[in-house]
Amino acid sequence: MRKSRIGRAKSIGLLSVALATAALVGGAVVALIPERLPASVEPPARPKTLPIVLQPYDDPRTVSFSVQPGAEASLFSPAAGLVSSFECVPGAMLRSGEAIIHVEGSPLVAFSTSEPLWRDFVAGDTGADVLAAQRELERLGYALHADGRYGAATAAALAKFMKSAGIVNPDPAKVRASVVWLPAPVSRATTCEAQIGQRLRDDERLASVSDAVLSAKVAQLPDGAVLGPRVLRYKGRSIPITESGIASPIAAELLPPRSAKAAEGNEESPEEQSGTAALAAPIQVASVTPSAVFGLDGQEGCLLSGNRIVPVTVVGSALGQTFVRFKVAKVPDVINLDPDSHRRCA
Repeated sequence: MRKSRIGRAKSIGLLSVALATAALVGGAVVALIPERLPASVEPPARPKTLPIVLQPYDDPRTVSFSVQPGAEASLFSPAAGLVSSFECVPGAMLRSGEAIIHVEGSPLVAFSTSEPLWRDFVAGDTGADVLAAQRELERLGYALHADGRYGAATAAALAKFMKSAGIVNPDPAKVRASVVWLPAPVSRATTCEAQIGQRLRDDERLASVSDAVLSAKVAQLPDGAVLGPRVLRYKGRSIPITESGIASPIAAELLPPRSAKAAEGNEESPEEQSGTAALAAPIQVASVTPSAVFGLDGQEGCLLSGNRIVPVTVVGSALGQTFVRFKVAKVPDVINLDPDSHRRCA
């Protein structure tokens, strides 16, 4: 009987200790758990609206176009004599203002004018050839006023031009014997006839060249392209494209070397290149999340600004954003990010 009481006493004591320990541990755990998370660690609430900021957009589209060489032209020597230096090779670029051949040690300088120089100028001369020479000198950076009349300023500019090309004791009154007419400011040599050591006759053929025309005859712009005048972006240049798809003539150095077949005249079709056709005048668009657009029918859809339905045209997308063009004069300041996807676009 006495042992039984002692056993019960021990059991009660052990139970009391266990309960006390559990209470302490429980209290500690409760103490470690805050009643609510601090605001600094709570996830931010997802915004319900998006401010509208307009930005320029030129709708760049990758296009292919063909390289079509321009008409060939021949270069003739303005002076007779022995060829002492000629570094022409087919495919090389010949530039106005640079010496292209030396005859008996004197350089002959390429000069690109709309009309070849057919005479030496004297004070008071007027005409299309004078105006053409003045305009090319202006393009090359010489200060003068192109008025079609040969005077002291034009003579001084010609002398500087000739001296910069390596002509010793330049005489602008005898310029015709020192320049080789070039049909474009930069032309590509297609053949090189003159040879070092050859004795040239006056007006003997030196080489043939072609200026170059880019034919950006795009089969079709990708679906969804914004309508409007475009330019062809190619090697850092922006070249206007006509409605017929032909780009304006550009400098020959932008074009790739012609293939051997093309050089031999055996190529059946122009060589294909790729560039970017972009709007000549960018339009104003807004960048929105795709979920903000509802009621899409092709490229036409709507945004919701408060309770106002705003019609838009989707013009492109990039990096998870959709570019839209507003079809209303009053552009909203903000739009709803999550409109009812079943809402009709009126």
